[in-house]
Amino acid sequence: MVIPLKEKIIDGYMLRKFLVITQFSCKYFNLLFVVIYQNILLFLLAVPQIYLLKVDSDTTFSLFDAFIAVLYVGLVSLESAADKQQQAFQRKKYKTIKDGDLLVGDIKAGFLRSGMF
Repeated sequence: MVIPLKEKIIDGYMLRKFLVITQFSCKYFNLLFVVIYQNILLFLLAVPQIYLLKVDSDTTFSLFDAFIAVLYVGLVSLESAADKQQQAFQRKKYKTIKDGDLLVGDIKAGFLRSGMF
């Protein structure tokens, strides 16, 4: 098997070697970045609550707490709406490509350039 790539010839052995290295790298990237980093973020999300439970056990719910809760819910809702918008665009893009229609605007560019992004 010979694959021409930018005026270079890559044989099957080199390609298989590259794919093995890439798969190996992806597994370590997943382990080191995604798993550990997300666990650190989740821990940091819980630290304020742990601090309040340990240090100041007689804290009451204040107006500031209500503001932060409403802000958090609002931001999560905004992110959810943006995700839905992106998903609708991707579905439309792949349907247009599959149907063989003319690609124009954002679909021709391949990504959404307007909206919540």
